[in-house]
Amino acid sequence: MRIRRGATIAVVGALASLCLASAAYAAGPTGNKKAIAFARAEVAAYSHVPSLTYTERGFATMYATLGKQSVFQWRFGSGEVPSGWVKATEHVKIELSKGRVAWWQDNLTPPPCHSFCIQQPVELVLDKAGAFFAFGPSKGAKKPLTCFSPLSGTQPYRLGQPVESLFGDFKAPIRHGSTVLLRSTYPFGSTAHASETEAVDAGTHLVESWRISVSRSTTGSPAFTYSAKVHYPGHPLKAPVVKLCHH
Repeated sequence: MRIRRGATIAVVGALASLCLASAAYAAGPTGNKKAIAFARAEVAAYSHVPSLTYTERGFATMYATLGKQSVFQWRFGSGEVPSGWVKATEHVKIELSKGRVAWWQDNLTPPPCHSFCIQQPVELVLDKAGAFFAFGPSKGAKKPLTCFSPLSGTQPYRLGQPVESLFGDFKAPIRHGSTVLLRSTYPFGSTAHASETEAVDAGTHLVESWRISVSRSTTGSPAFTYSAKVHYPGHPLKAPVVKLCHH
């Protein structure tokens, strides 16, 4: 899924944010004509999809603690894991309107631990009212979701923007039964490159999964790989309820 993404840190408590370099993309697709034609059909297919969900690993890192001074920090699309931070698994829901993002919800889950744990799960929401975050709940936890606070910095989606974009240099598609593998490369930020493989349903033209490898940047950021599996509920999703904290 060729999503226009970037990287950000959002710091709660200090009320500060640092916006890192966002991904850069070519003006249009190049390469194999059959692959480009298939990719165009893929982009068009999302205008008929009411919603999608996916689980992604390797794209986001986080630091989230609850206390007298609760702190939430996160970064996505950089590959770096600062000291004390952890890699998060993302459970994402997106409501669409004619292929464009109507709202986005991302549940960040830290990895499991077997002793004392300080990292908390965090729910992110982007809707017409803005971008927000709340701590918890973790799967099976008894503690409910906390109230929401405004989320600073950038997010990986923008309301009203197409969920699927067409760019990159394409190699010839590979057919495996009912699945087509679309392979492409493109700039990632201004100093790195990405190699992407999408598994796409040959009949519906909808993405089933993706795997993206990002090179080490010329400025020293580490190479990293992230991947996701996608599902399509076939109906509109229940919109998240944002209850703001009173400060």
